[in-house]
Amino acid sequence: YAVLREAGRTRAPGSENAVEGALETCRTHQEKEEPLKVNLGWTENEFVLEKMGGSHGFTPSKEMIDIDFNTEPGGWKEALRVQTAHEYAHTVCFEEVDEIVFNWQYVLFEAHSQNFAEKAFPDGNAPWREHFEQGDLSERWPELKKALKKEVDESPIFRSEKYHEWLGYTAAYMIGQKLLED
Repeated sequence: YAVLREAGRTRAPGSENAVEGALETCRTHQEKEEPLKVNLGWTENEFVLEKMGGSHGFTPSKEMIDIDFNTEPGGWKEALRVQTAHEYAHTVCFEEVDEIVFNWQYVLFEAHSQNFAEKAFPDGNAPWREHFEQGDLSERWPELKKALKKEVDESPIFRSEKYHEWLGYTAAYMIGQKLLED
């Protein structure tokens, strides 16, 4: 694994070790076939600082993870580890599926990554994982279920103003838990 830094980004003591340690933990739970590069950058995004523990990620491919973080929030290292595990799981999914076209694929993609991150770091903070209670999701399920029948571009339930923040992520997490029970 290669942890890379973007040019001009602030260095934070312990950030690279937190990511490398998280990747080692991930490997003990599930190996990857492809090599992995992590682009580690800095964020000043208020939402990420206030609601996500200072860490945010994106997985563009099976070989690349982009993670931005900030050391201001308490517990930022743990948030960085959980985010790393979450994105690592996405890269594993991309080794099996080249493209996510339908929302149900996206739900399973998120269900896997969130449950994997929880397994790797059971005490880690992931506010999107359990943002809604089961009853809240049950109330919103008919609308969500209808949206899931569309293509991802037609109904971006995971990043849309139409749906409350993290509704799709919480639903995916709970669906994943149910699938893993059986």
